[in-house]
Amino acid sequence: MRERKVHKAGVCLCDLCTVLLRGHSAGGSGVYVLQSRRQNLSDGKDYTQDAPWNEIQAILWEIINRAQPPEQLRGRFDEAALAEGSPPPTVGFQASATEQEIWHGALRVPDAHEHVLAFFRQIENVGEFSEPAQLKDFVDLDRPGE
Repeated sequence: MRERKVHKAGVCLCDLCTVLLRGHSAGGSGVYVLQSRRQNLSDGKDYTQDAPWNEIQAILWEIINRAQPPEQLRGRFDEAALAEGSPPPTVGFQASATEQEIWHGALRVPDAHEHVLAFFRQIENVGEFSEPAQLKDFVDLDRPGE
């Protein structure tokens, strides 16, 4: 019988994975598909609401951070790392989708200087947003609502 590891938040990690990942057997190897939090996952919680989702997200980040510590991202843009052409493995877990697209679409192609354009934006009136819900679409918030 498999040991049931319970997170400090009182959530069984096996149950969490069962709810968020749907398993399929493909030729003897397990294939898991991450489920949308916008559907009914049969556990009685509405993950489209911030409170239940933030609880689960914190647990998922703890798991990711144990397996791929964010400190491993340091130096990923050093010349040696860039010369290898492939991003460090931790990029797939810790970097944003945008950064991963940059690695695969701009940094790894030999003729990038011929066709890759980069644009930087600066939101000058960030301080004018009083509600975190308005702000979270434009900047990363450290913790829910901050």
